Amino acid sequence: MWSQTDNDSNSDVKIIAGIEPDIKEFNAHSSVLRPSSLYFQRALSERWKDKKNGVYIITKPNIHPNIFMLILDYIYTGNNILNSSPEESLNILVASDELELLDLAECAQKRLIENFSPWLFSNLVNSLNVVCHHNHFHEVYNHVLNFTFRNPYSLFDSVNLHLLDEKPYFSKTSNSFIFSFTDQLNPVLSKVKNGRKNKAIWNDESCGACFGESDLCMKFDFWTSKWENYEHRITSSRHLYVEEYEKLIVKSGADAAFLELG
Repeated sequence: MWSQTDNDSNSDVKIIAGIEPDIKEFNAHSSVLRPSSLYFQRALSERWKDKKNGVYIITKPNIHPNIFMLILDYIYTGNNILNSSPEESLNILVASDELELLDLAECAQKRLIENFSPWLFSNLVNSLNVVCHHNHFHEVYNHVLNFTFRNPYSLFDSVNLHLLDEKPYFSKTSNSFIFSFTDQLNPVLSKVKNGRKNKAIWNDESCGACFGESDLCMKFDFWTSKWENYEHRITSSRHLYVEEYEKLIVKSGADAAFLELG
């Protein structure tokens, strides 16, 4: 196990992790940290030298001290994270991404999928918030999203739905989706057809949110539906009157993601 006392000797790096009241200083060695990641190579280079009394100082307020302790233990000893909890593993994934510790990130990703899938799914909003900010970790990203697609009400019925980050979960319109409710007891995921990605989602100033050219167009409480661009028919009705609905709209540049909650 990595020891703070053992690493006080000849240390030339001070890392300040966390924020008050959970804040801690760690002593480390640039000769050990530099080979571990490109992040530390940059942070501890002569070009970016930030020294005080001959010591490099790195501040990481967004990484909890307990997580940074586990990371230092991994860097110094090569110990894996088999004893980490589900929440620790998720936080290690986030921190290792920031610190560019690619091997550790893969280890955390594998552990989350193989050992903690029930925890990921029972904490679905938090899991989505994390994996969609780090969607380059394809395995855990797809793992969580595929569960959400198969079990939409796990998200819609969550008491934490209001905590879902206002961030597009699909950066490309070709990945946009809507649920088909032709069978209301068994809604299925419907993605835009291949070659129709530019027809996936758009916002008409007079109508509002539209899926496909005409698959589902909304105007106040009157909606219309004609099957065109999505894999499955959205509804068996051509015209719908809606009493109440909620709309979460997240925009990013030219792309926009819409999530309709009936």
